[in-house]
Amino acid sequence: MQTLGERIREKLFKICQDINKDKIPHIQYPERPKNDEYGELFTDIAFKLAPIMKKPPNVIAEEIKKELQEFNPSVVNGFINFKIPPEISIDFLFNFTKPKNFEGQKILSEFVSANPTGPLHIGHGRIAAVGDAVSRMLEFCGGEVVREFYINDAGEQIEKLGQTIKGVGEEYKGEYTEKIKKILQDEIQNSDAFSLGFKASRIILEDIKKTLERFRVRFENFVSEKEISEKYIKDALEIIRPYTYEQDSAIFLKTTLFGDDKDRVVIKRDGKPTYFGNDCAYHLYKIKRGFDILFQVWGADHHGYIKRIESFLNIAGFKGKFIVKLVQMVLLLKDGKAVQMSKREGTFITLDELIEEVGEDAARFIYLTKNSDTQLEFDIDLAKKKSMENPVFYVQYAHARISSVFEEAKTRKLISGYEKWKEDLKEKIRAKNFDEDFDLEEEERHILGLCCVFYDEVITSCELFEPSRLTSFLMSLAASFHSFYQKKKILVEDEKIRFKRLLVCEMAKKTIKTGLELLGVSAPDKM
Repeated sequence: MQTLGERIREKLFKICQDINKDKIPHIQYPERPKNDEYGELFTDIAFKLAPIMKKPPNVIAEEIKKELQEFNPSVVNGFINFKIPPEISIDFLFNFTKPKNFEGQKILSEFVSANPTGPLHIGHGRIAAVGDAVSRMLEFCGGEVVREFYINDAGEQIEKLGQTIKGVGEEYKGEYTEKIKKILQDEIQNSDAFSLGFKASRIILEDIKKTLERFRVRFENFVSEKEISEKYIKDALEIIRPYTYEQDSAIFLKTTLFGDDKDRVVIKRDGKPTYFGNDCAYHLYKIKRGFDILFQVWGADHHGYIKRIESFLNIAGFKGKFIVKLVQMVLLLKDGKAVQMSKREGTFITLDELIEEVGEDAARFIYLTKNSDTQLEFDIDLAKKKSMENPVFYVQYAHARISSVFEEAKTRKLISGYEKWKEDLKEKIRAKNFDEDFDLEEEERHILGLCCVFYDEVITSCELFEPSRLTSFLMSLAASFHSFYQKKKILVEDEKIRFKRLLVCEMAKKTIKTGLELLGVSAPDKM
């Protein structure tokens, strides 16, 4: 079964074919209008057809509108808006299960992949929230997702960690290194810096795993850079050999042939692979596992790596999609001022500290309220508020409110016959008998329409690999429900009105719960 956005898009494509099959513009999914008074979806197709048809967009929109009557269209300034009719939305919500847009696709989702030289900080937390939410959405849309954490345990940072533990370096200082010194105190004197650093990194990695588990982020694989390099670096170098050259005793890859701003060193003068060299080995390992999509979430400071990895993938003959989501930094605010230092570590603020302060739900939701490529201001005071100002509280409270409505309905015995009424409604849909049960007030119609559009939002979020659209949608749905709840009494004496309003509540609750689950946030029944 198609989503409503897919149905409208398909009809638009056929309309465009009839107009001019040789000049069909790119037809996007209908979007959600910024103003709810225009309905649940809109399309700007008339503007794209204007240069082809040599007519004003408003005239074209009025013509197209006639072909889309089942979706209750209206034209405003050339845009075609849709207020989804109740018979369409109820039928859809009764029968639709999940999108299948990524069905049959094998996806590797690599994110966080922090150096095992210290605890996860608040920047890692945002990367974790984004990567996990996208992974959940891809799974929801039918994708076969493998989550992977790449352990950077082969570089100079491991030696520097060992030097810190030995007391001959200060690269990594904090409470955590003092704890590790105590754990490894019997090995410090007789171990070289790299060996000691490697053992320390494994202790830190276990703490990282605990933090991620606490943050509701699970990984199927933890892959060691050191092990992958040992196993695949020779094969990777053989693959890129025709595109390499030697200079100053180092081996360079001609990444400029693929759009990079300069060629990159893969093997240093000492014969050891660079970080990029090891990355080639790792991405060869990714290719060998037969993934259709390689999705990764990186910090914004890694933007320069995209072209060089694309270079290797091109040379290696990877035919799938390579998607990189860059995540900007997090600015933590408390009492309206930026918080720079951790009281505990004396350097950076850890993800564990943030979770202790605001909780997993608030941290995950607020991390996802802004587009990943924009800086996020995380207001700790706001995140801790148990009020409508707090965005996660606002959405969760809508779910809890609906749960309380159904509890009250059961207590007052006002829900008897509701399930049978729904079955009768399904029969009426099959018979196309749209009687007074389908006469809904505008607030009710709009909420059901939003519940339908939710699935289009998930699909678009997946295609953009961007979960912030979903937080925005859930806040809009919660706002519509809270407004409806304030204006209308739900458990009225009139049974038909009561049942219709309970149906609106039920569908809103299901949608909010599903949306929060995709973000890795709980949906409490009581608050």
